[in-house]
Amino acid sequence: MKFRVIHNFIDKYTKVYYPEGTVFETDSDKRVKELRELGFIGEEIESEKPKPKAKKKANTDENQ
Repeated sequence: MKFRVIHNFIDKYTKVYYPEGTVFETDSDKRVKELRELGFIGEEIESEKPKPKAKKKANTDENQ
């Protein structure tokens, strides 16, 4: 899960600094609840799914 940081903080477990506007990522619902209650993170960010690549047409010798 990814969340937008709305207030600068240093993660007490990893000691990583998260400035406002960056993304905090975790799989822990408990950690999300804690950081939200403290006002450090906002709503969950929708993860962007990669767009499927268009298939190329195979070259044929019919037109040559």
